[in-house]
Amino acid sequence: MAQEYHESVLQAALDYANQGLYVFPVKGASDPARAKEPAVGRWSEESTTDPEVIVAMFAGTAYGIGLDCGKSGVFVLDGDRLDQVPKDLDLAEGWSWHGDPSRRSWLFKQPSSNPIGCGTGAWEAGEVKGNGGYVVLPPSFHPVGGSYVWEDQTGSREADRKILSLLVPQSAKSTGGADFLTAGHQCAKMAATYARRVAALTSAANAGTGRYPAMVSAMYELASLGAEGHSGSADALRGLKAVYRAIAPNDRDIDSEWRRAIRGLDMSGKLHYECFGENCGKRVEDDFARDVALRLYSMRVSAEARRQLNLEGWEAPSGLTPIALQEIKEPPPRIDALMNAGGTVLLTAQNKTGKTTLLTRLAKALSDGSPFLNEFEVSRPGRVGLFDLEMTPGMLGQWLGEAKALGDIVVYCTRGRNQSAFSGLGSKEFAAWLKDQALDSLIIDPLAPFLASIGVDESDNPGVRKALMLLQDTTKEAGINELILSHHTGWSDTGRARGASAFEDMADMIWRLSRDNGIRTFSAFGRLGVIEPRELTLEGTSLVLQGAPPNPDEQKLLRVLQDAAGAWLSTTDVLRQAGTRNSSVLHLLAANGNILKREGRAVGAYQWAFTGEHTTDGMLRDFGVHL
Repeated sequence: MAQEYHESVLQAALDYANQGLYVFPVKGASDPARAKEPAVGRWSEESTTDPEVIVAMFAGTAYGIGLDCGKSGVFVLDGDRLDQVPKDLDLAEGWSWHGDPSRRSWLFKQPSSNPIGCGTGAWEAGEVKGNGGYVVLPPSFHPVGGSYVWEDQTGSREADRKILSLLVPQSAKSTGGADFLTAGHQCAKMAATYARRVAALTSAANAGTGRYPAMVSAMYELASLGAEGHSGSADALRGLKAVYRAIAPNDRDIDSEWRRAIRGLDMSGKLHYECFGENCGKRVEDDFARDVALRLYSMRVSAEARRQLNLEGWEAPSGLTPIALQEIKEPPPRIDALMNAGGTVLLTAQNKTGKTTLLTRLAKALSDGSPFLNEFEVSRPGRVGLFDLEMTPGMLGQWLGEAKALGDIVVYCTRGRNQSAFSGLGSKEFAAWLKDQALDSLIIDPLAPFLASIGVDESDNPGVRKALMLLQDTTKEAGINELILSHHTGWSDTGRARGASAFEDMADMIWRLSRDNGIRTFSAFGRLGVIEPRELTLEGTSLVLQGAPPNPDEQKLLRVLQDAAGAWLSTTDVLRQAGTRNSSVLHLLAANGNILKREGRAVGAYQWAFTGEHTTDGMLRDFGVHL
């Protein structure tokens, strides 16, 4: 069916050209929403009757046929409102066709004198297309009727006098123009230019050629005079528009050009040129000074627009005194020694090192409250959102099953549609959707596809920093407490995140996952302290850290608890007195039976004690504590 359409359009275009009609391609079925628009840049220059050019234009395409009325020596009456077609007109001699059955078009030869332009005269049933205009011919695609169809091609195409009397342009008399010429403006040059341009416009309209270009050229000459300092430019433009309206009452295309000219004049009005007496038209310095002033004004407008746009989302920050800050109780870490409450964690790993395997275990620990890596206590369970941008849903589901990650986890597999998934980032709609997910923590694995989906290069420091700040702000607005991001390292595996340094600048804790000769090691550092590199192994379905090295914090913590003489101390008190932030050591000491542990008053809080009943002097000496 498509092949038949292509062939019929090409053959019709060749037939029209053989009759002396100049044709060019319109978008037609190739772009149904814009079927009537030219498919070439300058249709009036590229319209042709050359068969070879027509074949090159139309063969194998879904284009329609545009007719250049001016070159073809024809004009067309578009009957968009058939009830307004005068009953006494003889339209039988015109070739007629339609696309929409409720409308009709008639084609006639141009008269030998006073050729018809576009939108001229008193034809109220629709538009008139003549010199400077084009129409679409059968059998081109039509979005309503399916295709344009000829109704009659038997007429001589000679328009009778009654039709021509409707369409011959009226003289360009205008109240607006007369008002301007008699307004007594001090600038004689503006008045003279206006009179000359009105005469040229009237001549073009009467000739039926170039009326629209004459109007546009006149507007910009008058606006330019205003920019140079001649007074009365705004009034002249209004008068010129009134003149054009009298000539072409149905042509609305001029409105946008007129608005552009007025905007340019408004801009030039900021220059404060003088225009009176002997200084009429005198510039401040030269064209360069004028152009600089115009550019400065434009830049100030842009700067003010940016300032107002920034203010739309601005909220004044509230200040606190140091005493007030001390009264704010920091919640316990979400994961001891690894993740502070409300913090951002960055996991860096070389490609295929086990990053996603580690994150599936993290999702399990955060969702059900089980110790992470069988060692680090999780303060509370909560709903976890896992955005995976790399894996297929089936494979990720298998890995989560192997990790026994069956808690309150919501998985978003966006591979293949990352751009659509994150295109709304920063909008109120995206934040509202994220809030509706009721997530406690959010994991994004990995960052590179996320950044690419929002048009940010991972090596662009300002771009990465802005994107991560936007992501942090959005998650906080959505009520999400912790944000966990993963990113690859370079192939050198130095451990540093690949690309911009802003990745690590934005994180509260940085986790490293590396591999050497098949042995994977895990380490961490940041606001909660340092976890030295330790081997990470898979035991059953659990990832486990092996062989914890001696920790210098152990003897400090044991000394604080010994000095407390059996009294129970909170985690905060013990860490403060020991001068460390590594709370995981306390859990290790308790797990090994070196100290006592019990739940504190707050949820997720613990208390610690040291007694001779449970810890011997020999144990203390093993840890380097001198009795």
